[in-house]
Amino acid sequence: MVKQIQKIAVLGAGVMGAQIAGHLAGCGFDVLLLDILPMDEPKAPESKESSAWRNRLAITACERLKKMKPPALYTTSCLKRIRPGNIEDDLARAGKLDWIIEVVPEQLKIKHGLYEKIEAVKSEETIISSNTSGISLKLLTEGRSDSFCRSFVITHFFNPVRYMKLVELVSGPKTAPEVTETVKSVLEDGLGKGVVLAKDTPGFIANRIGLFAVMNVIRKTIDKKWPIELVDKAMGPVAAFARSGIFRTADLVGLDTLLHVAKNTYELCTSDPFRDTLLPPPEMEKVVADGHLGTKSGSGFYKKEGALISVYDFSTGSYREKTTYKLDSIKKARKIEDPGDRLKTFIDSDDEASEIARELLSDLLRYVNSVAKEIAESAEESDCAMRWGYNWELGPFEMWHAAGVDFIDESPVFEISNDFRENTFLSKAKKSRGVVEKNGSASLVDIGEEIICCEFHAKMNAIDPDIIAMMNRGIDLLDEDKYRGLLVANDAADFSVGTNLFMIAMAIGGKSWGQIEELLRAFQGVGMRMRYSKRPVVAAPTGRTLGGGCEVSMAAGNVVTAAETYMGLVELGVGLIPAGGGCKNLLLEMDLRAKESFDGRNEIWYSAADGGAFPKVAKAFETIAMATVAMSGPDAVHIGYLPKATQIILNRDRVMMKAKEYLLSIANDYVPPVERTLTLPGRGGEMAMVGRARDLKLQGLISDYDVVLASQLAHVLSGGNIATRHEVTEQDILDLECETFLSLCGMEKTAARIQHMLTTGKPLRN
Repeated sequence: MVKQIQKIAVLGAGVMGAQIAGHLAGCGFDVLLLDILPMDEPKAPESKESSAWRNRLAITACERLKKMKPPALYTTSCLKRIRPGNIEDDLARAGKLDWIIEVVPEQLKIKHGLYEKIEAVKSEETIISSNTSGISLKLLTEGRSDSFCRSFVITHFFNPVRYMKLVELVSGPKTAPEVTETVKSVLEDGLGKGVVLAKDTPGFIANRIGLFAVMNVIRKTIDKKWPIELVDKAMGPVAAFARSGIFRTADLVGLDTLLHVAKNTYELCTSDPFRDTLLPPPEMEKVVADGHLGTKSGSGFYKKEGALISVYDFSTGSYREKTTYKLDSIKKARKIEDPGDRLKTFIDSDDEASEIARELLSDLLRYVNSVAKEIAESAEESDCAMRWGYNWELGPFEMWHAAGVDFIDESPVFEISNDFRENTFLSKAKKSRGVVEKNGSASLVDIGEEIICCEFHAKMNAIDPDIIAMMNRGIDLLDEDKYRGLLVANDAADFSVGTNLFMIAMAIGGKSWGQIEELLRAFQGVGMRMRYSKRPVVAAPTGRTLGGGCEVSMAAGNVVTAAETYMGLVELGVGLIPAGGGCKNLLLEMDLRAKESFDGRNEIWYSAADGGAFPKVAKAFETIAMATVAMSGPDAVHIGYLPKATQIILNRDRVMMKAKEYLLSIANDYVPPVERTLTLPGRGGEMAMVGRARDLKLQGLISDYDVVLASQLAHVLSGGNIATRHEVTEQDILDLECETFLSLCGMEKTAARIQHMLTTGKPLRN
């Protein structure tokens, strides 16, 4: 039976403990964060009895969370749910909570001492878990009572906690099944994590496999005198490994940390058939001894000095300039989207990079096959651990399936396939009910119970005429009463990175202004149809949802989104403004929020129900002009890209299922919204916003052309060429969006920004 968990204590406010506490708070749990008493003396006027001094380590940890990059929190407001304290004063309080997560240093003596104290104060119902990355559960529970052991599991979170999906869950022979079930449920449903059930072995699953992969690559690179940067090319995305490759990943982890973990694992894995490979070679010991610890020290296997990137050469013990490799095998494989097909194409090629990958992949698969049954119950557990914990695109058994079962001269100890990786919400619907209609960029999929899904599948899901056409076709089917609701969603890593910029650039180059206007009008039109459809339309964005992708989500009005959604109207970065309804819909949301916060008691004296014409416009202007990107789903709601009623789903694998459930819940009694008018400030408001932009220019924060773009944006948001405050329709704002977008397309500096983005992937501040 799964127990309800609401209040959680985190013991240890270091890097991991603080992040775990922050993520728990962001997910809605009440958290008690405890650390030891400070070792130094309090500063006047504090005393050793003051809570500010006694709780200082936990308080400081909360402050650090606000400043972490990438952001450790969904929103900083969630820190209100964390109560800082200290173990000496507050452990008894922790013992009465639902769950205690221990995150103290990886020293058995320290953990045993803390467990003795916990056992003296914990209630019978309190669950205990350790965030250890390598100490076995058997050792952790040595000397503890049966009651303590029944309540105890290992929950190994990965760093950074908010972003890394994997949690390895280890139970002991005495752990009560309901404890394991409860923790697994909370991790998956309450924290949005992917849980693998690992056996109580050294390194569990992910680090055992990952450590071998890293150490074997390092050893082979030294022995065969392979260039580090070529190995990272070969063991990167083309082979379905992480984008950072092997050596860059090691730099990010920290070479001293990697060395420590490798030595510990070597000591513990006495029966490992490949044990010697786990021991760091002397050449790596030298790198660390010389102070090259990775990214944190400024140098590791790679060193960056200004724009120059150099790499470590094991044969000389010094750095050399990085070589740029342009190989046909890599060029060909990069064009393939499916990671299994990409891997197969790459390793079947015939050059130095593919030869390196074949050898290292063979070693990896032999190793995994030799330890798989020792560390996990299935191929799926191993594969998920590596995808979720190491950011590999495929796990080892999936790689084996892609390469071919005869890739190595062994039989897999587990039955292997990649069916479970394809077992997504949409893929199951396609198999059971089929695709209704399809074009080059989008499909309509019947997902059951009279709900249809518009799935994008263009490159990076960039909005183009085919996507717009398929969204329109989906709404046609609603109008024809063939379906009860439309879901706009997809299985890709990113919902949509924006409108097809290459298409815009080509039209600008050919001065095909009519083609651009046709695209804009179609985009605006489908957005209006989505918002005012007689049957509900729900958008389910996940990952990057930028520019046109953001506008699609805003147009839907009804949104179910993943907590890890990064949303923004970023068009000014390429010299344009939002013109698919983004300006209009952001104004509508700001207007709605102003009216919701209106206090009727003020009306007679000074306050208009909409807060006045200018404030909502100023907020929209600041958001768009600064190309503000929400760093989470809750942040997107806070900024105003999404309505306050947006449902935030922590586990992104369940977003589409939850979105469908929401569609069904509103379909029967759905009443579409009505079009609204807006009161805008006119040229007075426009000049105020232009003045703000000029101030930023004087401060050196934006360029001259940024001022031009901001002025054009101000013109749209304030309502066009009307001197005073006035009312406009939604169509009026759409017309201004289109007119201004077309005007900017004719600007030389806009063309330069677009070209720079297409060439480099980075904005140009000309």
